[in-house]
Order: sequence, then structure tokens, then C-alpha cells
Amino acid sequence: MTTASTATPAARLEPAAPVVRSRWRPTRATWVPVLVFLVSRIVDGIVLAVAGHRQIALPDPALQRLAAVDHATPADPGYLELVSNWDGQWYQFLATQGYHLPAPGATNTADVLWSWAFPPGFPMTVRVLLETTGVPFPVAVTLVNLVAGAVGMTLLYRLVDRTAGAFAATSLVALTCFAPTALLFQVAYSESLALALLCAVLLLVHRRRYWWALVAVVALALTRVITAPLAVVVAAHAWSRFRGPADSRPSRREWSGMAALGLASAAGAFLWAFVVGLAVGEQTGATTRPGMLSKLGWFSRLGAEFGIGGPVVLAGIILVLVLVSRTPRIAGLGIELSTWLWCYPLYIFGVTEIHTGILRYLLLCLPLPMLFVLRPLTGRVRPHHVASLAVVCLVSLGLQVWWISQSFVVTRDFIMP
Repeated sequence: MTTASTATPAARLEPAAPVVRSRWRPTRATWVPVLVFLVSRIVDGIVLAVAGHRQIALPDPALQRLAAVDHATPADPGYLELVSNWDGQWYQFLATQGYHLPAPGATNTADVLWSWAFPPGFPMTVRVLLETTGVPFPVAVTLVNLVAGAVGMTLLYRLVDRTAGAFAATSLVALTCFAPTALLFQVAYSESLALALLCAVLLLVHRRRYWWALVAVVALALTRVITAPLAVVVAAHAWSRFRGPADSRPSRREWSGMAALGLASAAGAFLWAFVVGLAVGEQTGATTRPGMLSKLGWFSRLGAEFGIGGPVVLAGIILVLVLVSRTPRIAGLGIELSTWLWCYPLYIFGVTEIHTGILRYLLLCLPLPMLFVLRPLTGRVRPHHVASLAVVCLVSLGLQVWWISQSFVVTRDFIMP
């Protein structure tokens, strides 16, 4: 045997095998959703910049709660000022000034209390970027939303790709990016961060990482008050596993993880309200703000306006969504998304008042646009599948242009977004 000490010169001089360093390369599941998302943000940026020429000067005495919180803005203020329209002004207030309690003896405390209606996840994330980089608020909020939105779309793509294939995943990402209110993914609203956290929860549940999903649920509860329907999603997921093959049924640890996740999701609906109650008591805008628990929301209002027929019709819509969620085209997206299709609208109708804000609330009803697209039930994609996706995206883009120009941009004849 040749040893190191007796090896021939030729053997000692033989070159070592080259070291192969693996380099990360973006996969389809990364570059496709990110590319679609960025293209849609460019389109929306152009639409907002053009529509923004019609915006009036703020504050305006004729419009309540529309005056800029921090500073006045002229008419046609430019893109970077437009991103703080509507609720964006409250997020700007929180990101730059934080939460405050009314001063002792103060009489006009409405604005101070109203700011507590907004959970801290999104504005505090922006605040961190403001304090670490020193960039202006519009730039910081844009960066946070672009990163969070790209992450959210990537997670959504991976979730659907695992269950329904690449075409369905691309379709759902595109339809979400070009939804009528998708502008919110790049302005001073919490939709992008909420999307990322929601998709993280759904993907982690699908991958059976229940304890990590619990962490994401808590973060989501402090960003948007929409975690309660996830308790139903977890229950449906647990039931599907229980009825599955014996070798894939949950272990005791998994049962405990699912139970903890379900309880945390249900409790998340009250988490921020509980914090607000401790901080400022019950006299706060958070107790009456749409999106918090109220008196059966749409059901009670429709009952008051139309009698028993109103709630029955609304319940019928939810029933239709339940039935649709069991069809192969929607069920193929996975038990998590197919359950979210009906339990999230049920929650929204049950806890919000009737107003046009439902258009932006339903932006996070992720599987909903798939009802309008033809999707192959096998791996073969035909031209009419692609055509149906293109048509729905174009129609949705047209509705998006209308919503931005008539609702998000503040004019004399605006429609409340």
C-alpha cells in the first residue's frame, strides 16, 4: 500500500479534484410569482400616477376624516403622496409617531383613540425601516409592501403548485395581482404583509408544521384581525388527515399542535382588542371600527332592511361557496385554500358593516378569482385555459382602473374605498 511518505512524485503532484460550489439559482416557483407581482405593481403605479392628477387638495373642510394627519397636500400631489391616501394616513401617523393615550382632561380625543383601531404589525414594521434607514415614509412603506407582497405571492405559488400544478399556481398569483383592489399591495395598507403571513400559515399547515404556523398566526393577529377563519381551516385539515390512510394519520404531537393552532387562530380575533382594552379601556375606536367583531354584521343589517329574506340570501351565497369548494376545480387547490374560500367570506360578512370596503376585504379571499377561470383537471393545458385566464385578468384590470380613479384617488365625487 502506498503511503504519503512513500508516494511517487507523480502521485504527490496529482491535482486535487476541483471543489464544486453550489450557487443558488431562482426556480420557477420563485421567479414566476415575483415577476408577475412586479409587473402588476408597475402597471398599478402607472394607473395611480395618471389617476392621481384628479386628486383634490387636502385637508378639505367638506370631507370628514380625509385631512392628512401629518401635513397638508396640494392638488395632484404626485405618486409618493398618493400612497398615503385614506387609511394610509393613519398608518403614517402610527409609523412616525406611534400609539398615544389622550392627555388628561383633553376633550377632542377622537383621533388619538381612532389610531388604536389599527393593529401594530404593519406600521411598526415600517417604523423599523424608517428608523434604521432614514428614508421617507412613502419610500419605506413601498419597500415593505413590495418585499412582503413578493414573499406572499411566492408562498401562494408554492402552496398551489404542490396540489394543483404550475398553471393553477400561476393563474391564482396573476388573478390576485390584478384583482380590482390589488393596488393595496403597494400603498400604505397592510394587505401585503397580511397576505405573506396568511400564505405562510396556509403553507405551514399544508406541510404539517403546526407549531411554526402558530407563530405566523400570532403575527397575523397583530397585523389584520382575520385569524378566526383559520380555526375552521385547521379543523378541516385535521379531519382530512383523520380520514386519510392509516399510515398518515396524525401523531399525538401533531394532534396537540393542531389543537394549539386552532385555539390560537380563534383567540387571535380578540388579541389586539384585548391589548387595546388594557391600554386605553373600552372608549376606543377599535371597538366600533369595521373589521372588529360587531353585531352579526351584514346578517343583522340585511335583516333590518329586508326581513328574514336578507340573511337567507346571504347564507345562500355562503352555501354556494361551500358547494363550489367541493368541486374538483377548487378542491384540487387543497383542503386549506378550498376551506378558506367560504369560511373567510362568512367571517367578513359576520363581523363588518355593509360598505364598499368589502371589495378590499375580499382581496384576501385568495381562491375566489379561480371561480372565473377554466382550469385543467389534468396536467395538460389547452389554449382555451390560457385564454380564459387572459380574459379574466384583463376584465379585472379594467375594474382596477375604475376602482383606483373613482375610489382610491380622493375627488369631490369619490366612492369610499
